[in-house]
Amino acid sequence: MHCYIVEYRAYAREHLDGRWPTYSRLVSLGKAIAPAGPVELWVLQSGARPGSDYTLLASKMTSTPIDAFDVLPVECPRDNVRETPPIDILITRYCSMNSKAELIALARRMVKRRPLGRLEFVGPAE
Repeated sequence: MHCYIVEYRAYAREHLDGRWPTYSRLVSLGKAIAPAGPVELWVLQSGARPGSDYTLLASKMTSTPIDAFDVLPVECPRDNVRETPPIDILITRYCSMNSKAELIALARRMVKRRPLGRLEFVGPAE
């Protein structure tokens, strides 16, 4: 048993074969009130180095294992946008949170908006 999730990303499920894994973990950000009621806020931290990617999530309050998350939008506060000149056609702009408190405040604002999508447990891996 390990504290990390082995994460594979692709635009379609059939494109997951041959992908290199990212080691990720779920971090609790506390509770909040969403339009549909109380939720738990989470962040999926993908990668373990400075510069990790973070995905904001929300789940229903439950005493059973979580089987679904809403993926929250991110509207980066202007003061947190970092940008350097592009590398050829690659955009270098990103959102940088300076503290856990800033990340929690952002998640509490975003949970009031319509989710971008949903992550659902569909069964054990083959």
